[in-house]
Amino acid sequence: MGDLLTTNDWEILLGEQIRGLRLARNIDQIEMAARAGIALNAVKRLECGKGSTLTSMINVLRVLDKVKWLETLNPEPNTPWVTWRHQAVPRRRRVSKVRNSTPENEESTAKSFPSV
Repeated sequence: MGDLLTTNDWEILLGEQIRGLRLARNIDQIEMAARAGIALNAVKRLECGKGSTLTSMINVLRVLDKVKWLETLNPEPNTPWVTWRHQAVPRRRRVSKVRNSTPENEESTAKSFPSV
């Protein structure tokens, strides 16, 4: 089923599930917005499947005590997210130009370009 759903279908499906969870906890949209620290329109858009930021969705899931949903996205099995996030990231290496500052090189460089 998941392969057949479009992005819009997923937004609607997740929005319906979040709305159902909110109603099951007897929380209205205004209270949800306040508890999640987001705008009322963000809650409405999330529940209608009209798009939402990832931050808004995470805040709503925290209020609904459904952070476990996010833990299913863990990139490595049996590795807590916090541990994975704080693992050492290899330092990016860059190629640098070799520069010779010997007097011969400076003279040859100066000779190769006409002066203005």
